[in-house]
Amino acid sequence: MTVLILCRERTEDVVKLLGGLAAKGITACAASPAEVSFSMQSGKALKVYVGSEPIRPVLVFGWVSLQAREMGLALLQAFEKAGVPVINSAAVLSAGQSKMINSIVLHHHGCRHADTIVVTNEAALNKLLPEVGLPCVVKPLIGAKGMDVRLIKNAEELWRHARLQFARGDAVYLQRELAKPDRDIRVRVFDYEADFAFYRYLSPDGFTTNLSTGGAWQACELTGEMKAVAERCARLMQAPVCGVDLIETEDGFSVIEVNTTPAFSWPNDDNVEDVCRLIENRLGAA
Repeated sequence: MTVLILCRERTEDVVKLLGGLAAKGITACAASPAEVSFSMQSGKALKVYVGSEPIRPVLVFGWVSLQAREMGLALLQAFEKAGVPVINSAAVLSAGQSKMINSIVLHHHGCRHADTIVVTNEAALNKLLPEVGLPCVVKPLIGAKGMDVRLIKNAEELWRHARLQFARGDAVYLQRELAKPDRDIRVRVFDYEADFAFYRYLSPDGFTTNLSTGGAWQACELTGEMKAVAERCARLMQAPVCGVDLIETEDGFSVIEVNTTPAFSWPNDDNVEDVCRLIENRLGAA
């Protein structure tokens, strides 16, 4: 019996997680969605294959995003329907990777969050733009690692971007620019408990703070307020593993988003053990 890590690719996180689980005596393997196959025959148990090798998954760790997202979410749903426990589940990953759903959940539950509009046509954009103003932040509806997140400073640039999106049948997601320091805060949460926090400083692009875009980091104290905000957000998103991104404002912390496929190794490899412990606990409860 095997723990299957369904991932986009074998990142450093995945490699270290495999090593951590092996150290606990837990058999695990990693696969991308393109490597997983099913066989269903009348009267027989579901068969799962990685490549051409059969496995018996007792738990699936869902870690798919970007180009692996569509098929990955379908596979996670399939495992759930077949009675195999999944963390993070397809619904959690789907909601967390959608900027729109992220914002709606945070807004609905009264979390402090930047003013946001999601518009699908020029008339709506013309009417709602004053609610976020210019300059404003544009983000892709589905995205990760700071990709295509940028500050739009004038109406000409905004309308050029919006019309391209509308022509493709896509919505436009815009947020009010918040007055902020040159950093934000990532809080890592495991099994709904905040464990580690660090500052993320501006990357060379002068706007994003993602480590993947060259942002620098520095460990920071995990305060009681950070912990409470991050753990509440994790529960609202039903995400046992997540990263909650915060901005420091004069009135306290504002939530940027809840990332449901965050890095959990570098810059603090201790967090790999947190994920291993979560998986071990779930196996024990099954």
